Amino acid sequence: MHSHVSIVHNGRSKYIRKVSANTCKKLHNTKTIFLGGSALISGLKVNFTTTLHSPVLPQRMDAAPELSDPFGTWDNVVVQGTVKITKSLQLPARYSTNEVILPSGARCHVTNGGCNDADGMTTYWSVLPIDSCQFNRYDVLYQGPAYRLTSISTQKETPIIYTVTTKDTTFALAKTNEFNLCEYKILRTEHSKPFILETQPDHTFKVHSKVSIENLDIFSFVNSKFIYVEKHLKTQLTQLYRDIIKQKCALQRQILENALSLASIAPNEMAHKIIKTLGYTAIMAGEAIHLIKCVLVECRIRQINVCYNS
Repeated sequence: MHSHVSIVHNGRSKYIRKVSANTCKKLHNTKTIFLGGSALISGLKVNFTTTLHSPVLPQRMDAAPELSDPFGTWDNVVVQGTVKITKSLQLPARYSTNEVILPSGARCHVTNGGCNDADGMTTYWSVLPIDSCQFNRYDVLYQGPAYRLTSISTQKETPIIYTVTTKDTTFALAKTNEFNLCEYKILRTEHSKPFILETQPDHTFKVHSKVSIENLDIFSFVNSKFIYVEKHLKTQLTQLYRDIIKQKCALQRQILENALSLASIAPNEMAHKIIKTLGYTAIMAGEAIHLIKCVLVECRIRQINVCYNS
């Protein structure tokens, strides 16, 4: 057993180990990192600090493992160390300048794929392929079934309304026009930012993922609720008008059927019920009834001194 322990030269150090982009990708895939010599750390977790110890030294000190790091190489040593690896983090990006902002405040070009900040840390990210369609500028706010409301009236052009009412999502947007984005037909709405795409189960626009906070500003789309209410009220009033006209037609039909029953016994009365004014009579001709307007005759009162019936 070892009975004498002392601190070796450069035995205490703290440094940032630079890794290449390939090593960083391998770390993400295998969750392991090789520090040199026999130092291998496995089972890495996201943004977690790992404490490592050297194996127990054997009885013979000359058989102890060797340790190497950027500051030197030692034999027959007992090692204690702490390794802190930031496996992943979220960084803000500016599309206007095509820059990524690191935690230290350093700004790096997105297309570089990696950058060193003032603290000596190296950060890598995956660069999206150049896309003329710029799909990365869009977020999927909702993906699922929706109602498409159209008007059957041809007198006035009304907008098409798309509505969704679920447990977690409720909105209504009106179509204004449309444009083509590569192979997709995108529908513009009354707002500048939300768009609508009618998709098929195997022909989606983009995978539903995390949504930017800027795209969840509820006050930007509050007018869509009023459009939905306006469309609903218009639909209800139109339906009410149709119901009134339908009931009126049913009443007129009933009146006409009652009047036809008087055709043979009281043609003048039947004509009065149908025309709703005096001066008409009815003449039956087989199964047809002809309504005839009577000729106006001028009448004057004659004053006499004897009884009319005498």
